[in-house]
Amino acid sequence: MLKSGELKPKEEKKLRKTLRDKVLNTAKRFGKARFSQISSKHMALAKGPMPEYIKEAINWLIEQ
Repeated sequence: MLKSGELKPKEEKKLRKTLRDKVLNTAKRFGKARFSQISSKHMALAKGPMPEYIKEAINWLIEQ
């Protein structure tokens, strides 16, 4: 696994775009709900905090 700072900024940007495209294509192929279920198992590996709108959506679901 690559660590932060191992790539030049241009290389990192290109890699991030490639990975983002793959993730979005996977979500389209399996559907958003199934993709969310699968990706939630890997949230601990996410870089940075969870977006506030996702926290709010989870809290809304829990309260229902």
